[in-house]
Amino acid sequence: MSRILQGAKNIREKAIICLLAYSGMRNKEICNVKVGDIDLGSNRVTVVAGKNSKDRLINISAECTLVLIEYLHKYPRSKNAYLFTTLVKGNPLTSGDLRKTLRTVAQRQLGSRRVYPHLMRHAQEHFLLPVVPGEHKAA
Repeated sequence: MSRILQGAKNIREKAIICLLAYSGMRNKEICNVKVGDIDLGSNRVTVVAGKNSKDRLINISAECTLVLIEYLHKYPRSKNAYLFTTLVKGNPLTSGDLRKTLRTVAQRQLGSRRVYPHLMRHAQEHFLLPVVPGEHKAA
C-alpha cells in the first residue's frame, strides 16, 4: 500500500490513492464524491447514493484527511463540485479514469503487477482492520 503511494507524482494522484486505500470506498463512490460530502474536521466522508442507492458514512484516517486538505489547497473547489475531475476539461472522474490513474501510479512502483480499485478495497479490509485472536474471516 505504501509503495503505491510512494509512486504518486503529485498531490492529486496521492489523494485519489489515499482515499481508495484507506477508506474502503468503491470506485464509483470515489468518482461521485463532492467536496461538500467530506467533513475534514471529523475525518468522515458521506457516500450519497452508493451501492444499491444507499447513503453511508465512512471514517477516514487523519493522514488521508491531511492529504485531502493539501489537495483542496492546490485544487480549490466549491462545495457542490466533484472532488476529483479530469485535468484538461474538468469533467467528473469516471471509473475508467480512476482505474487508469491507479494502474499508472502502481506501475511506477510495482512494475507489471496488476492493481485495480477493488483490490485496494480488499487490501484495506485485510491490512487495516484489527485482527481478533481466535477469529478468522470467511473467504
